[in-house]
Amino acid sequence: MAQVKKIDIQIPEKNIWDQPFPQAREPRLLQRHHTKLVEQCPAPLSFADFDRLQRLANGEEKPIPPRRKKPLETHIDLKEDVKNGERPHEMTPRSWRRLYQRILQQSLAIRQDPETGSWKVLAPEIQLKRPEADAEEVDFFLVPGKPKLTRKGKEAKVQPPEKDHW
Repeated sequence: MAQVKKIDIQIPEKNIWDQPFPQAREPRLLQRHHTKLVEQCPAPLSFADFDRLQRLANGEEKPIPPRRKKPLETHIDLKEDVKNGERPHEMTPRSWRRLYQRILQQSLAIRQDPETGSWKVLAPEIQLKRPEADAEEVDFFLVPGKPKLTRKGKEAKVQPPEKDHW
């Protein structure tokens, strides 16, 4: 999603030949500028859609697939399922959450405050779920491996990197 940098348009007073800027070009410049602004600003979602997308991105709700119109074929030919010599990516629940998070980061919703009548922009709140490491995984990283040996069979000394490169 592109960011809107300038809302106002600067129409020059003179053209490149140092003559007054032609008035016939102003409507075209304004139309081009407004079209660019509309393309850069996404339309806000309804609050219900925004809230559901946020629940999907946080993993609080599972998407309900639409009903199949025809029964699922039991015989699957692997040669037909292969694209460019590789199997297609299988979407896991984590893949779906990440996809929903990317969509949610590019969207916003607006809601009107009933008391004041003013509009409020709602930004997405994404809760990242990090997997918890079990004891075996922690031990794997804490247990040192075999020491590196030199050509003569002695243990190699590892020097820390210089601070200039940090």
